Amino acid sequence: MAQNQSITGIVGEEITFATGNLTRATNNPYGASGVEVRLASGTADSWNFCPRLRKAWKFTAVGSVYRDDTNALSERGTNQTATFNSMVATDDFIYVGADVPFRGVYVNVANANGTASILSAFYWDGSAWTGLTETDGTASAGATLAIDNIITWTLPTDWQKTNVNGSGPLFWVRMNSDGGTDSATSLAEIIPLSVQGTSITVGGAATPVIVATAVTPPRYWFDRDAVGGIEILAANTELVRLEWLITSPVSAIFVQ
Repeated sequence: MAQNQSITGIVGEEITFATGNLTRATNNPYGASGVEVRLASGTADSWNFCPRLRKAWKFTAVGSVYRDDTNALSERGTNQTATFNSMVATDDFIYVGADVPFRGVYVNVANANGTASILSAFYWDGSAWTGLTETDGTASAGATLAIDNIITWTLPTDWQKTNVNGSGPLFWVRMNSDGGTDSATSLAEIIPLSVQGTSITVGGAATPVIVATAVTPPRYWFDRDAVGGIEILAANTELVRLEWLITSPVSAIFVQ
């Protein structure tokens, strides 16, 4: 993206961090091709772009039904949600696919699951679905998908692309739980997380970092087909402000 790209609009948002949810992610607005990241309070923190969610399926074992939730889970905030209610233990799955490997997902929970359950995640190793070593930050009071947070895993070395329900080839992770979900569970966003995380080391220093509000921030341009959002790691009570730079003529339809 050329730096003299015409900007047709700006979408601003503020994210406040709290203990227990210090890694946050958000989807891009429609038409965004650039971003400025400012730290309104606190010390210098770090961030990175997220690969785009290319496809998301909810698989229901009864009837072998796949439902496409890509659009709902790629939307910003809770303007759209996808129901993951009454999922059957072990048999029903959430499939998440991206063009590149990803180290986890950020989950924005709309309606919390209250059924006792432990999440498991699996990847395709070229011949079978194989269990990952996952850490479920969305678990609370013994239930997965109960709070907004990240689900991460140890990145496998033999992860292979495959097709799921005709979509692909992509790098897929599928997730289920041993207790299922309750009748009201719904999710607003699932955002893949970059394998680099928020601590890319270049020249002995972690970059990119977030600059203070009073400092003119760098302007980062990106490929909006490849980048689906942004991931930020900050400390408790810190406030980060994003200025999304809209370059599309369809900017009037974006959702803040």
